[in-house]
Amino acid sequence: MFWIIETKFQLEKLYTKNHQELYIDVIPVYKNLHPVENKISTIYLKPPDWDRGYMLCLEHSESLLLNYEDIFKYLKNIPKLYVLNKKEILHYLPLPNLFDITFKSKDHHKHLTQIQDLFEKIYRKKILHLNKLIPLPKLYESCDKDFQKYKDNLKNFEHNQFINNKIPLIFSFIEKSGIYINKEKFSKHFYKTNRDWVYTNFNLKTDTLRPSNTFDGINYMALSNESGCKESFIPRNDYFIEFDIQASHPSLIAKLIDYDFKGKNPHEYLAELYNVDYKESKFITFRQIYGGIYDKYKDLEFFNKTQKFIDELWDKFNSDGYIKVPISNHKYYKKDYKDLKPQKLFNLYLQSYEISLNVLILWDIIKILKNKRTKIVHFVYDSFLFDVSKDEENLIKDIKIIFKNYDLKLKKKVGFNYNFS
Repeated sequence: MFWIIETKFQLEKLYTKNHQELYIDVIPVYKNLHPVENKISTIYLKPPDWDRGYMLCLEHSESLLLNYEDIFKYLKNIPKLYVLNKKEILHYLPLPNLFDITFKSKDHHKHLTQIQDLFEKIYRKKILHLNKLIPLPKLYESCDKDFQKYKDNLKNFEHNQFINNKIPLIFSFIEKSGIYINKEKFSKHFYKTNRDWVYTNFNLKTDTLRPSNTFDGINYMALSNESGCKESFIPRNDYFIEFDIQASHPSLIAKLIDYDFKGKNPHEYLAELYNVDYKESKFITFRQIYGGIYDKYKDLEFFNKTQKFIDELWDKFNSDGYIKVPISNHKYYKKDYKDLKPQKLFNLYLQSYEISLNVLILWDIIKILKNKRTKIVHFVYDSFLFDVSKDEENLIKDIKIIFKNYDLKLKKKVGFNYNFS
């Protein structure tokens, strides 16, 4: 069974256990609310080598209620807190000692007991505090099932400082900003709402670390220009600016293989070599980056060097049993992949390198925007969307310098909705 901690005296007794590490999980009052606007119902705590755990109640119908500040103070003093989704937990408990044990687990979905599943089907969006009503033993059972599923990750935990510390902080920061909406247009394209803003939700559990982003039925990484749905999103301040990195993947490959495009846009540069127009150049280049280099272009220096890099990467992968991505030090182990081909390995490596570099850029941007009205409100692979306050336009100049320092060229759009129409 478990211990219910529901008074400050009991919490102080817990202090005396002197736990050095705990597995923790947060049970919100309602699982389908975004963490930014949610509240904690209960916190599950489990010493990794114990049979039983604790339930700390903040909002639940079956318990006396603890004070958030007392719990926060207690957890802050535990050296290691293991979690399943650090980005999400940061919204509830912004602690420096959280360690995500599932960044390599691409299929993580929290276990639901039968009663949780039943309540969700009957009362979805009708009762927005369902977990305050679910019996505590059932909440404990759900959390304990997740612990049992991932407890081996604790034994084999491989701490990556970049992935654990930088990535979750950055994307939780972007989520907190939210995006303002035109309610009439938003209701037309998505669902009816009386709210003035929505929140995105980055999923960091992907093979390349490039996040996906879907929340409340909206895929924020795949919003269509043609449908007009992007016009639903509007600035809270004065206007939007979007920065896109020009020819992102060819530019990154150039960094990896030490190739110089002579200050030109890579697609324009390669168009001259292909003897085609810009649009056709992009098509040819992307086909080769993702599908393999054509025989007719393999003698061009850029592709000759790229193929050599792919071959060397493949050899290292097979000889060492893994490869390590620059900046993040994220490792791809041969034992984790079946039937992987050299081109696919290169694509994994390139996309992981891309997000690693973009995280450095985002880290620098967030340091500039902290406590400012101007916000970064969305990010899509190589695209950065800012909600700009006119009296802080100097910040945009500082942000442009960040990209310049990484030797990246930008395309800029300015407008009063996300479609820039």
